[in-house]
Amino acid sequence: MTSLYDLSDKKIDGQEVNFSSYQGSAILFFGKQEPGTAQEILEFVKQFDDKMEEKLEFFEKGDVNGDDARQVYKLLTTALPEEDGSIDIPWNFAKFLVDSSGKPIKRYSPKTAPVDIKPDIEALLKEGSS
Repeated sequence: MTSLYDLSDKKIDGQEVNFSSYQGSAILFFGKQEPGTAQEILEFVKQFDDKMEEKLEFFEKGDVNGDDARQVYKLLTTALPEEDGSIDIPWNFAKFLVDSSGKPIKRYSPKTAPVDIKPDIEALLKEGSS
């Protein structure tokens, strides 16, 4: 299986980023169907925290399913299919946790609340610090 660190993608500002720059970090991927432009998305999140853009990485909008899916989502969905074996993301807010070696380790349903993911993230962070 390809590692996340073999892939790259474009940030919301168009800058190409190789995921190898995140090596050693635990990463949570989540997508939301967003009708706005890149600028509208950033303005929206700044309503909640004007430093949000500095705290999180935002990537260009793109397909998450099908032939035109972004490479990162092809990796995540293939590595972590749904319980029924399907790989497509059924709706907004599906989430994927990737460990510090670039391996996708857990897929969360759109119904999983972010607070319910916290123990898994904390466990990964603890592993990384030991």
